[in-house]
Amino acid sequence: MTCAISSPMGNIIKDGKYYKTNSLNEATMPGLVLASAAMKAGQSGNFIRQGLITNNTWNWSIIGGFVYASGIPGKLTQKLPAVSGEQLQIVGVATSTTQLDFAPNLLLVEVA
Repeated sequence: MTCAISSPMGNIIKDGKYYKTNSLNEATMPGLVLASAAMKAGQSGNFIRQGLITNNTWNWSIIGGFVYASGIPGKLTQKLPAVSGEQLQIVGVATSTTQLDFAPNLLLVEVA
């Protein structure tokens, strides 16, 4: 698959050429895959649709807690989305401070 824009490892990106998602922009949701390594715009690479992924820059604070698509394009968070109109998407569960069991739920809930 081809990455449409520069994407560091672990960023959630969208279908097509895989653009970064943004929970504050409904048109970019839902996220479907994770880049398995850092990629530049136009570069082909591997993407994960489901499974365990480790990223040593992650620091999940709630082991066993949900991980969500973030309002920062292409990022993940454990903070529950709270902005009116924001799209809530659970993308997995933190299994350690640096590991995610990636299993994106395609059902989106809009924050009221």
